[in-house]
Amino acid sequence: MKIVRAYNAPTNVSIFMTTAEATFDRYSADSRPVYEALCAAEGLISIVTLHQVHSANVFRVSAANQLAVNDSDGDGLFTSEAGLAIGVRAADCYPVAIVGEHSIATVHCGWRGAVNGIINSAARLFQAEGDKPQYAYVGAGISCEAFEVKEDFIAEVSKLTNSAPYLVNNDGWHFDLKKFIVDRLRDIDVANIETADRCTFADPSFHSYRRDGAAAGRMLMVAYARR
Repeated sequence: MKIVRAYNAPTNVSIFMTTAEATFDRYSADSRPVYEALCAAEGLISIVTLHQVHSANVFRVSAANQLAVNDSDGDGLFTSEAGLAIGVRAADCYPVAIVGEHSIATVHCGWRGAVNGIINSAARLFQAEGDKPQYAYVGAGISCEAFEVKEDFIAEVSKLTNSAPYLVNNDGWHFDLKKFIVDRLRDIDVANIETADRCTFADPSFHSYRRDGAAAGRMLMVAYARR
């Protein structure tokens, strides 16, 4: 199974993202084999994921509650336990991993979750843990050039944030979601930000909902601290 790895992550942390060679649907009996294959390939016991709903909800997860949290409605996971793998799925939205001194979060940054503050939601959990985000990896997602938007999108986003720095008029309006995410990471003082710089819409080695519609699969980003 082909994967894309974060190369600048802290030495005790592993972050990787799958490609279109596999699809990771919402966890169920039918999707279980592909999750198990990935765990076997990466030496993991399990991967905690969520039923993603384009929210700003981030769950704290531990070995004690992982079965209860798994497949809950939300878009981010946070853990301070080494060896506990957490993941988010995406197919144009950006999967983001945030790493502190002893904690990790993974967040699903579609435009709704991003503008509604999912990165700040994760930052509050780091703060509550007495930790501070130091590194982030922004995986593959839709580029500004491919993310054309309409006036209703602009109006909705503008109610929640200053959209002007992220709108580009190039034969129609386009929204730079990656730039928006990177700026929000800078807002929470993440000093080291690594980006995959891969467009899921343009690159057929990734799934893309905008390109393929309902037939699109989902990639999975996974992060964990090694024991």
